[in-house]
Amino acid sequence: MKLLRKTLFYFSLGIAFSLQMAFLPSAFAQESQQGEETLDLKACIVLAVQNDPEVNRAKDQTTIGHLMKNEAFKALVLPRIDLETTYGPKLDYFGRPVFSESESLYDSKVTFDKPLYKGGALMAQYEVGKKEISRSNFDLLEKTTGVMEDVTRKYYQMLSAQENLRNYMELKGQIEKTVDLLEKKVSIGAALRVDLLEVETQLAEMEYRIAKAKGGLESAMAALNERIGQDPRTPVAVKHEFPIKPLKGDMDVWIADALGNRPDLMNQQDSVDLTRLKMDLNESRNFPELSLVGSYGWEGDQFPGKEKDWSIGLALTFFYKDAKLSSTLADRTLYKNPFNFIAEDDEFNVSNVKLSLFDGYSNAVGLEHAKAEYRFETKRLEKLKKNVIKEVRDAVNKLRETVARMAAAKKAIAYSQEKLNILEEKMKSKETTEIDVLESKVSLVEARIRWIQSRYDNGIALAGLYKAIGKRFEWKGTPE
Repeated sequence: MKLLRKTLFYFSLGIAFSLQMAFLPSAFAQESQQGEETLDLKACIVLAVQNDPEVNRAKDQTTIGHLMKNEAFKALVLPRIDLETTYGPKLDYFGRPVFSESESLYDSKVTFDKPLYKGGALMAQYEVGKKEISRSNFDLLEKTTGVMEDVTRKYYQMLSAQENLRNYMELKGQIEKTVDLLEKKVSIGAALRVDLLEVETQLAEMEYRIAKAKGGLESAMAALNERIGQDPRTPVAVKHEFPIKPLKGDMDVWIADALGNRPDLMNQQDSVDLTRLKMDLNESRNFPELSLVGSYGWEGDQFPGKEKDWSIGLALTFFYKDAKLSSTLADRTLYKNPFNFIAEDDEFNVSNVKLSLFDGYSNAVGLEHAKAEYRFETKRLEKLKKNVIKEVRDAVNKLRETVARMAAAKKAIAYSQEKLNILEEKMKSKETTEIDVLESKVSLVEARIRWIQSRYDNGIALAGLYKAIGKRFEWKGTPE
């Protein structure tokens, strides 16, 4: 029984030293070894956002969206203008070419075509460009909030691994001191050799834990480095801090915020609107098109030549399945031009009708495809709304759980501290044993360890709630 109590005493002593280090100030996390870079959470997030390929791709898509909007705006307000020049032999009165270099002519022309009405297609194309910008902005925000949450998780995982290694190294030193002490006591018969063997076993076990902790720290460091865009072998340390500002509100407020502002939800709403616009574009083919057309020409032996003709008119186009019917009514003027055998100016009207068959103008396939995409994106939006509500509820419950754990840990600390005070008073009067006091100290340390771990988990859970409602982090010390 005496041997069992001594073995238990030294075993508990080793545990006490290990647990005692867990709640000490984390100066180690802020002090880096030679050559190490010490990073805080904000610096890690900045690096990750800068180097994340998905974030950079979203930025590029924003630029592309602006280009699409500009192109659509040009199509909405600007006409199409073609400039053309032909240089060839002069034709005689009967239309036959005169093959003489000195009698070659320039035939130049400017034409324009400005659609006035295309069944709503012009405005729909412009709105498509605007939606692409909106979608890319929401996508950028979604990618950014995801990066922030992921970096926070890896940051605190590395901090935990960093603290574990520090605790084990400190405990190893305490066990080595205990081994030295027991060796001296065994040599004079004040302690049993089995007690020394027990502590030496503890030392060997700690060597194994240190090796495992080093591997865990290296793995966590590599994961954080990879996430922030650095070489996984880069030596870094992280600071012990909790800089994220707590969110104000309750479950209903946060769900409402998520449904109104979460970027992936807004992106999906834009996808629904975009498919609606694509339906409008296809349905616009069921309406006639009206365009303003015109031309101005020159002809002569000096570029660009003398005035030849000009015309201005309206073009009306109808679509039906694979057929297109075009009708043009124009006012045309021919100018006096000796190179074109025109003796006097002349003005007249020109009418033209053109029927095109089997030229692929049918919109049936495109319209049905757009309708199917619209139905799919609408159902997807409804499903995403339900998922968003669930994710917010899960994030809130997770945060509440960590807050409850922190409160329980505080109570445990107060209880363990009071119990230790009582036992230390009893120890003065020999009413208790060193083992009882040590066990109370271990309980106090364990309570403090639970408090620190709950703080890490609370930081991760808070980051998860920010992501769930679709907000970028707000930092402590910054204005509301």
